[in-house]
Amino acid sequence: MPSHTSIFTGLYTITHDVRSNGQTLNDEALTMAEILQSVGYQTGAVVAAAPLMNDYNLDQGFDTYNDDFRDPALIGGFKWMLRVFSAKKLVIPTSRPANRVVGAAREWLGSAAKKKRPFFLWLHFFDPHDPYDFHPDFEKPELKEGDGESNQYGVKEANYINEIEFADHNLGKVLNQLDRLGISSNTITIFTADHGESLGEHDYHGHRQDVYENIIRVPLLIRYPERLPAGERRKTPAMSIDILPTLLNLVGIPFTPQSFQGQDLFQLAENEPRRVYSLAVKLFSKSPIRRTMIFGDYKFIEFDDPSRNALYNLAQDPAESNNLMGVMESSLEKVSWVEEIKQWFERFERVNFSDIAMTPEQLEKLKSLGYIQ
Repeated sequence: MPSHTSIFTGLYTITHDVRSNGQTLNDEALTMAEILQSVGYQTGAVVAAAPLMNDYNLDQGFDTYNDDFRDPALIGGFKWMLRVFSAKKLVIPTSRPANRVVGAAREWLGSAAKKKRPFFLWLHFFDPHDPYDFHPDFEKPELKEGDGESNQYGVKEANYINEIEFADHNLGKVLNQLDRLGISSNTITIFTADHGESLGEHDYHGHRQDVYENIIRVPLLIRYPERLPAGERRKTPAMSIDILPTLLNLVGIPFTPQSFQGQDLFQLAENEPRRVYSLAVKLFSKSPIRRTMIFGDYKFIEFDDPSRNALYNLAQDPAESNNLMGVMESSLEKVSWVEEIKQWFERFERVNFSDIAMTPEQLEKLKSLGYIQ
């Protein structure tokens, strides 16, 4: 929830203040869906897991927000009742696999494409995610037999990879539907993730409490055949909060620099170093890690215990195994890592939604500017 909130608001976690699953987004926040809806877009979402249910207010701006995790094959029959009351306890489904997400998404997409209005669809997959289910047959994902090999840390990494392939297989069905509808060329497709996964590295399995690269380094792919050349790879360091301003630029919706804490990635110089920040989820956890900053090839991690602070050269040490804090190079002396990350935190933690320049009233005025014919 914290990561998705940053994606959809363009704000740091410390500003929108959703720092853990189970917290609710403030009504004053302005989301990607609200912005697009205000200029005439159809807006739909199909989410796959309970942390993103509409209870937590991330559904702001969506005409349709599908967060029904029940299996249609079981609803209304004795099988569903048996499942719900099995083992003398209530069993409520809290997630759904990619194939069922895609089924609902394709139905919505088919309906939206018939209308003479642009659309925005958020398609959320929970695969791959712990626990990792092995799908031997992607067309029959209910068959979960199979037990892949464990990695050196004892984690079923083969199952994790299988879930990636399962999600990819189902995402392909949506992309193929865009082709069949004849709208691929003028549809922007953005692919990213809210977090990575630690499969035992750094003595950790999961994703909530760490800020090592296997957790925070996620893919960001943007496809827009009408405007973006295929296969181009940019070296600009990116953050999740950059996605919203980048998208608005692509669709031609103006905004001021103060509207978001992220930036339009296509307006950044590729060779210019940029400070990239991340914060570990700590509100309801005992994680010793606090926050991290990346600048150029170097990455600093601040712990609650200052004696554990770490500095890595990601270009030479991508596994983050060689701590340079005790052997600071002269070229690094210009960066006051602890002070800079403290200033970043204190600056953006004090920002209120009222300080963000773009307002719903301003968005209403955009309708008169001709973006929607």
